[in-house]
Amino acid sequence: MKIGSNPTSINSNKNLEIEATSGKKVNVNKNDGRTYIENKPSAALTDSVVLRYTDGELRQMSVARLVKFIQDSEDTDGDGIPNGTDPDDDGDGIQDTVDKCPLLYGCASNPVNGATHGCPVNCFTVPGAITALNCSSATNNGILTNGTAASGVTSVIGYTGGNGGAYTAQSISSTGVTGLTASITAGSFTTGSGTLTVAITGTPSGSGTASFALSIGGQSCTFTRSVNAVAPTNAAGTGSLSGRTCFDIALSNDNTNSCGALSGRLANQANFTLTSINTQTYTFTPSGTVSNVRFVYVNTNGAVITSLSGGNTGNNITTAVTATVNYNTSLNSLALGLTSSNPLTADIYVVYNDGATNNGTDRQLKLTTNVKDCACCGAYVSATVWKEFLCHNLGADITLDPHVPVVGLQGAYIQWGKRGPNTTGDSRIDWQTAANNGALGFAAAPTASNANAGSISGWSTTAAADKSWNIGTDTAPVKGSSDPCPAGYRVPTQTEWTGVNNNNTVSRTGTWVANITEYGSALHYGPNVSSKFLTLPASGIRFSSNGSINGNRGSQGQYWASLEAPITAGSSTAYMLNFTQTILYNNYADRLHGLSVRCIKE
Repeated sequence: MKIGSNPTSINSNKNLEIEATSGKKVNVNKNDGRTYIENKPSAALTDSVVLRYTDGELRQMSVARLVKFIQDSEDTDGDGIPNGTDPDDDGDGIQDTVDKCPLLYGCASNPVNGATHGCPVNCFTVPGAITALNCSSATNNGILTNGTAASGVTSVIGYTGGNGGAYTAQSISSTGVTGLTASITAGSFTTGSGTLTVAITGTPSGSGTASFALSIGGQSCTFTRSVNAVAPTNAAGTGSLSGRTCFDIALSNDNTNSCGALSGRLANQANFTLTSINTQTYTFTPSGTVSNVRFVYVNTNGAVITSLSGGNTGNNITTAVTATVNYNTSLNSLALGLTSSNPLTADIYVVYNDGATNNGTDRQLKLTTNVKDCACCGAYVSATVWKEFLCHNLGADITLDPHVPVVGLQGAYIQWGKRGPNTTGDSRIDWQTAANNGALGFAAAPTASNANAGSISGWSTTAAADKSWNIGTDTAPVKGSSDPCPAGYRVPTQTEWTGVNNNNTVSRTGTWVANITEYGSALHYGPNVSSKFLTLPASGIRFSSNGSINGNRGSQGQYWASLEAPITAGSSTAYMLNFTQTILYNNYADRLHGLSVRCIKE
């Protein structure tokens, strides 16, 4: 029976056909009684069928959707995972994303000896191949720490000569430090050059180096990842830990981001492809007799250090103990463009027992190294010797750009020869939050809401003794126990301040107008007037009588040296660096004055 006249004749396989003027039809097949809804006779997969669901309702579904539903419900390889969720439907090891015939087992490989073995020719997948795999310059993301599950850790490895062919997924177990797995998902090589992203999961079994032997596309190489030790948490120790802590790769940031001109930075460039830069020695000098000296490193931002060796696990140690630290040879690229506000960083610890025969308490000292594409803070102290300084005054906000004077760079003040507040053993931290303490001869740093310029209750009238900060000589200094600088640093000598004045170009910033809230004036040292490698704010001084600011904040700066000076007019004095808008020289001041402190590397 035909209802509708477009066309007028009924299909010979149907005994009922209802046709709309659009050409769409509802028909009943006379052989099997099935009902169809057709879009048009020539487009089978766009046709629809009417199905009876388990709830008894009749519903329309496209033939294409029905075919997809049936295929997704099947389990071609019998692995218990329906094709709809199985990443490899036919179980041939070729992921469906690259398998041209995902339902035909074994049909993804090229013909063998010209025979297709029953597989359609269009199923064959070109096997992936590359000409070179570069593990040595992998870009590593994330940090691995002993005993901590890896999260968000990847290595990106470059290759060349890709043919556009497919490669299979693979997992690689680590050697050296075990417990880690490197995984690559299936995909296809880019034609030419490209990269592979390797995800690293698992929990490292120890610290050191984890190695992964990668073989793909006909090429092999081994890439490594550094695994941090857990940062030690012992009490602060004595003695000193010294070594280079600042590295400027000097490749960009030319006179931008307060990094200085490249022309002035190249003389101190840190090129990590050179052994003289990527292999550094760090020295622990004990105070007294100690035992069981160990060194530990922790990468805190980026893959900075790859390995460390050294130490002395013996007893009765009174002389220096060294460690050799190997830095990542890819740091030239990893640190490119980084500034003083976002350097790559690592902590180096020395842990020792304060008993002569390992019968005391474990203590520690720490150095923080940073790698950036920006000038390190420091200056020449002679024509040939460049020394690193802390970038900030003690008590200043160490997160601020050290070369742009603002209130947060002023820092705190201390009477000569005194230690000041000591909570954690690191005055960079302790002095930022400490309050005025007259008994300690300490005046807190000003803030945006409090100039802290008035007198200080109980300001000490007892001057520190000679040798309080330097128990050596001015030309061969030895850090004293009252020196307030953090581990690895000390108060500069008079000779060093003289050398800074004589061997660097001086420039100035600011109004140089005296006011208790004038924070914008500063003295700069560098290789030229446009490069600022060491900046000293004009923070003024505090009176010996009551600890108040003497009114010259913004117009004068005075920074302590570690050398005591002769008694003058009945007062004990000490040397200091003194500068204004027009003068710059070494002088001496009453030890009861409160002056700024800028620390130099030991």
